Amino acid sequence: MTARLIMPTDGQIRQFHELWENAKNRASRKFVLDKNSMQQLFREGGRFQDDILAALIKHSTPDKRFRFLNYFEITVPKSYVHNTQIATFAEYAKKERFLWSDEICSDEKFAKTTKHLVPGKTYGVKTFAIEPDETINIPTVTMDDCLLFLASQNAILVGVQGILLACQLKKDKFPSGWIIALDKKKALWKNDGSCAYGHPYAYNTLVVERCPLEPCLVEHYLVKQGIVMERHETMNFTLLSSKEHLSSQYRLMSFHELNS
Repeated sequence: MTARLIMPTDGQIRQFHELWENAKNRASRKFVLDKNSMQQLFREGGRFQDDILAALIKHSTPDKRFRFLNYFEITVPKSYVHNTQIATFAEYAKKERFLWSDEICSDEKFAKTTKHLVPGKTYGVKTFAIEPDETINIPTVTMDDCLLFLASQNAILVGVQGILLACQLKKDKFPSGWIIALDKKKALWKNDGSCAYGHPYAYNTLVVERCPLEPCLVEHYLVKQGIVMERHETMNFTLLSSKEHLSSQYRLMSFHELNS
């Protein structure tokens, strides 16, 4: 399941630069900055650039079934090891009191990944909301549709390891809803029926849910034991069959190699 990335023509590149110049000229005519406003803009320079980048991504996404949500970057720690990343995350999950189980996800289950993250390297990460077809009001997006969309975005498939590292490094950037750790079927784990988690006799991938300020099952247990614990943000994890049709509760995460 692939989509060929077609580079823009010279004419399109010239047209883009004209559009960019027109946007700057229009902004300077419509919105005049005084000295204090200009200084504030310089102080917010990083966020200002992020907003411009987000607007470019949003308005250049051709498939409207995927609505752009946000963009952030992660730098892979130099201590990162692909073969033990899930076990490393499991230790982090226990400290953060996430609802994690080794039966759901392990290095053995998801040893295969189309692309390995490189220690010390920085990657761009986009998240998209999956939108149902409003004309018929039913889910119309499949895993294969998602793979085709990622290919059209020139994304790399980093599987479970990538989404868990992003969760660990930039948890606050995760939108609400279930985020899919997507990869090609040959890299997914196949449940032979012996695991209680996931769909039996099907290829499964991990999905991560951000649950802001909601008490999790662990908290309920501790309260019953007489241990008081504050409400906190948590993450839930489960498995999803690659055959599932995806509704608007799901989110897609797209990883990109950045030009040096």
